[in-house]
Amino acid sequence: MKTTEEKARSQPVWDTSKAKTLYANAFHAASGREEVVLLFGQSVPAPRGRPEKRLEFMERIVLNPFTAKRLAFQLQDAVRAYELTYGPLDKEPVANEPASSHGAGVIDERARLLLDLVRKLEVVYGLERSFKLFEKTLLGNRFLVTMSKDSIRNQTHQRLPEICSRIRMPRDFLDRYKENLPFAKYVHFGFEENEKSSIYKAYLEFPPDWEAEILNKPAGADSFVLYLGFKWDASDNEKRALTRYTCYPLIPREKIINRLSNLYESSVQTGSLEVVKGILETALSRTGYDQILYLEVSEDSNPRKSFDINMYRAKVHLEDLHPLLLRMCRHFSISPARFHALYDPVKSERFGHVSGGIDREGKDFLTVYYGVEGHPKEAVLQSPGCAGQERS
Repeated sequence: MKTTEEKARSQPVWDTSKAKTLYANAFHAASGREEVVLLFGQSVPAPRGRPEKRLEFMERIVLNPFTAKRLAFQLQDAVRAYELTYGPLDKEPVANEPASSHGAGVIDERARLLLDLVRKLEVVYGLERSFKLFEKTLLGNRFLVTMSKDSIRNQTHQRLPEICSRIRMPRDFLDRYKENLPFAKYVHFGFEENEKSSIYKAYLEFPPDWEAEILNKPAGADSFVLYLGFKWDASDNEKRALTRYTCYPLIPREKIINRLSNLYESSVQTGSLEVVKGILETALSRTGYDQILYLEVSEDSNPRKSFDINMYRAKVHLEDLHPLLLRMCRHFSISPARFHALYDPVKSERFGHVSGGIDREGKDFLTVYYGVEGHPKEAVLQSPGCAGQERS
């Protein structure tokens, strides 16, 4: 049996004097019969006004399959040791679209299923991303797809419920979805990973022309339900919520602020309100209040009280809101480094809307939506009313 000294002499000596350091936020792995190839690099945001992004791979590492397997085990051990020391890791936000054609990141299989089902409809759809913040938590793996119901070529009222069934919408929700589907013009499907589980979402957008609906009403006129949202846990669909989105058409800044103040009245978390005011002021400095869409959100049998303010038409970009987004992070105790890992690759994206308030668990939250783009890539999404109208 080897002595301790003999074992020490048999260990390899690591020489790191010539090692290079590369901080990567993008990677790709591929394999053949004789080798496994790893690519590491950076996600580079596109110039403003251009939709595409680019992944710049700066290092290629080639391993034989046995070495790659040992690496996988050591990575697993390293992550386990990290979590034992510093606590569980949040899900890493994917900087590119959820189903990245570049191969960066790992997409949840439940999200992949939803996207595959949507693609099989062979329609043009909009894809929007978002990130959500609440105390010490930043969630970035969230997306919504949006399409016109009329763009589905045939058997619309059969194919859409089939998607709902495939992603295990609760039976009573499915019956209500079918009942209301004939009255909807736009349909939306969403997915998010949170700190506990994964959530599926399906929305129906009702007015045949929401812009005409608004223009025909004077400022401060009666509200109307714009969306009906169905949400359920991807692993346990008994955990679900039915959500109503009520639109308040053509209300000026003062009335929006009053409604937000009333919503936050019973909460000590006024920091969120100040951030939202700042975002609203930025948008209104570039467009009129008639181009802002204000909604309030409610659910039965829980304390949720929240809002959604759509500001896509103000043509603000995330980088224009950088100081306010940092303030948001301070309010929710999110470190700048953690935030910038998500923000930097997408900062040139167009800001869409912000939602917030008190969620169904009574927690203060804010969600930022951005970057609606048409898919397939060569298509241009033509629906000004529904694009970017994601709900949290």
